[in-house]
Amino acid sequence: MIDRPVLIEARGVSRLADGRPILDRADLVVKAGELLAVVGPNGAGKTTQLRLLAGLLSPDRGTVLWLGKSPRSFSRSARGALIGYLPQAEEMEPGLTVRELVGLGRTPHLGPFGGLGPADHAAVAEALARCGLTDLAGRRVGTLSGGERKRAALAMALAQQTRVLLLDEPTAGLDLKRQAEFWRLVRGLREEGEVALVVTTHDLDAALGLADRVAALGEGRVVYDGPPGGLADPATLSRLFGVPLTVLANDGQPPVVRLAWP
Repeated sequence: MIDRPVLIEARGVSRLADGRPILDRADLVVKAGELLAVVGPNGAGKTTQLRLLAGLLSPDRGTVLWLGKSPRSFSRSARGALIGYLPQAEEMEPGLTVRELVGLGRTPHLGPFGGLGPADHAAVAEALARCGLTDLAGRRVGTLSGGERKRAALAMALAQQTRVLLLDEPTAGLDLKRQAEFWRLVRGLREEGEVALVVTTHDLDAALGLADRVAALGEGRVVYDGPPGGLADPATLSRLFGVPLTVLANDGQPPVVRLAWP
């Protein structure tokens, strides 16, 4: 097993809303070059966990550490070089072109005069190509379909060239072809080993088949954190999601999770 250094660590974090715990003493680590899938039912605390890791929320109890230090000790540019965060719904200026939008991902790396240099333009071009957007680079964001907007937001996050990329349900609303393209892209990034990826998802097949590690959240707690195969148990998954599920063998491929219809 590869001994990967820890980049982000959440120790016993809790977060309350209206006096109710959204997260309750949750522990989670993000390791270099790892694909971590975070799964669980709606309301389990997945988005809150991601926003805490990103430093967008502060825990009511517990500690979040970046490279062993408080997030508050990082400058704006250092934060931008370490962590990129892609929310479920990214607000975009409709008048921007796709290329201009993706260029915003370079903001943390820019000097005092703010202009894109050759390295920035190269990073934007690479991100556009990775997300299949080169031909749409001149289109206005307001003319894009929902799936195209998702890919543009992902390209902006990739252009940031961070050490950690936090993606909140990035395949929601994508058709099957675009979902496959996304997971192919994520798998490529994982194999290159230069970025740690944390993906919240309802796609259990992809989580169990592609992730290096899976964390399962239930009622604000981490109820499982380990190899994907350890979660591929019908009884465990059925308890987690509150519906009867079955796990099907898939001829040497990753298992397939399905509802156990009556």
